[in-house]
Amino acid sequence: MVLTPEVEAELKDPFGQLIPGPEDEPSHAMSEVLAQTLKGVMDP
Repeated sequence: MVLTPEVEAELKDPFGQLIPGPEDEPSHAMSEVLAQTLKGVMDP
């Protein structure tokens, strides 16, 4: 597969919310996302 420069540039820009943490330990970020999601559901 070959990506055009335009597509490649789009992929390099983050989308959504970035959760900081070690790349080799994604469970930290996953836990944070779950906590934020549950907080949003629990708060009116």
